[in-house]
Amino acid sequence: MDYVAVFVDAGYLFAAGSDALSGKVLPRGATRLDLDDTVEALKDIAERASGGLRLLRIYWYDGTQGEPTLMHRRLARHAHVKVRLGIVDSRGQQKGVDSLLVTDMIALARNRAMTECVLLSGDEDVRVGVQQAQEYGIRVHLLGVGTAAYNQSDLLVQEADEHWFWKADDLKAFLTIRLPTETDGARPRSPEEVDRRLLEVARTEAAEVPAGEREKMSGSIRRTGLRPKEIDRRLLGRAAGEALDGGVLSEEHKRRVRDAFLESLVELHEVDTDEASGCAPEEVSRGRQGAASSGQSAAEQMDDEHADAVQVDEEPALGAGDTAERLVEVARSEAESVPAGRREELIRHIEETGYRPREVDAALLARCSREVLGGRVLDESQRKRARDAFSAALRELLQVAAEPEDE
Repeated sequence: MDYVAVFVDAGYLFAAGSDALSGKVLPRGATRLDLDDTVEALKDIAERASGGLRLLRIYWYDGTQGEPTLMHRRLARHAHVKVRLGIVDSRGQQKGVDSLLVTDMIALARNRAMTECVLLSGDEDVRVGVQQAQEYGIRVHLLGVGTAAYNQSDLLVQEADEHWFWKADDLKAFLTIRLPTETDGARPRSPEEVDRRLLEVARTEAAEVPAGEREKMSGSIRRTGLRPKEIDRRLLGRAAGEALDGGVLSEEHKRRVRDAFLESLVELHEVDTDEASGCAPEEVSRGRQGAASSGQSAAEQMDDEHADAVQVDEEPALGAGDTAERLVEVARSEAESVPAGRREELIRHIEETGYRPREVDAALLARCSREVLGGRVLDESQRKRARDAFSAALRELLQVAAEPEDE
């Protein structure tokens, strides 16, 4: 039986689709794709272009900063859909996606797995795949997005056997724009929501680290400032997918989710230790404070035998007075990094509940741990000092902002 296959360049679909609907190319996070309706639209165009041939499958090509995003995982569960992923670099550019598409197109043509295909793309780099597929007798139907071929390579258009278009009305069946000016309830996530989701991702990823490896991993991160490469890729990829709907993480987003991951690892290890020791909470607390007063966590004490070379180069531990002063300095700096428009809302929340939002607290404590104690865990008195200094700095910043300027 003859089959038709569909090849989708997701980057082109989102860019050209947002342009067709809004008049300009928008970031991925400003669009929303209905996956069920998208699959049905692709099946429909494949059937019409091929004259009713049976669908082999839909190949979806996209980039990611690590692990598949939530959208990728949902799409991959659809029948007849195969998700192929390249990478997205630090500048938000896809790498390796076109080569995956070309490789699959040539392999299917060579193996006679399809007799016709629909290609949704505009990139000239995939033209070689079209040429070689045609040499095996495959008819290639090029699908464009918009009212003309201006967003597709001229050479690619010339190479195709037929040229089809999805116009704006076709796109509206499965693609919508999520602008802040809309009144339909769809809007980009607020900074608070993004921070909350980043913290959730960090906790989930930390919880997936085997209990026996948490102490060693957190100790290594504190000493070197680096996470295992595969862990970091998965952490950032999941954060981009679940906090930004597949968008690109900013450097601040990366810092927040990495700090929260380390903090979560430390907390989970402390819980594991409590459960294993069977100590009463007050006994565990006293034991931790004793370790903190000696300038080391239990994990670091265990690592000393294997870290002599590292320890020689470390700066001497700060005295109690210097530590307290540095904690205040870092807390003030963290307060100053809060956008001016958020400070009043944040201090009101702290005063009403007695707590800081979890994502704010995690970022504050992680930064204090890193910059004041070289990555060691803060004891309770140090956490209290940092939190109090953070709240005091927020109030001071609000007071300064409220004072009239001298003429």
